[in-house]
Amino acid sequence: MTRVSTQYDLMGATGSFRFMAPEVALSQPYGRKCDVYSFAMILYYLLDSRSPWANKDGETAARLAISGARPDVRRDWDPGVVKVLAACWADESRMRPSFRAVIEMIEAADVDVEVIVQAGLDQSVKTTKSTN
Repeated sequence: MTRVSTQYDLMGATGSFRFMAPEVALSQPYGRKCDVYSFAMILYYLLDSRSPWANKDGETAARLAISGARPDVRRDWDPGVVKVLAACWADESRMRPSFRAVIEMIEAADVDVEVIVQAGLDQSVKTTKSTN
């Protein structure tokens, strides 16, 4: 049986540092799990209406991520959503779930995500328990 590697030797540090998985920022080999990390950072952005580490430049944000820091999570966020974030932005890529598992986690949390458009281009995301 031939084993297929899920790690790729691609060019690192390509893309937006703020949303980049630590292994990509470090130009290390990476696989699909780097996208799971980036998904967590984008989800954070949607929930908070601000970029992760909005008060820092992108390279500083990447250094924070490499050091193991993660953006602060607000107390009023649904615990199921916080669980998804924590799993997806795990330090080690092998500890991050697959996207299939992420979908299952979101479904298990029974949370509907509703985008609320406010004045102009401002957007925030509100999570509510599903009534279905």
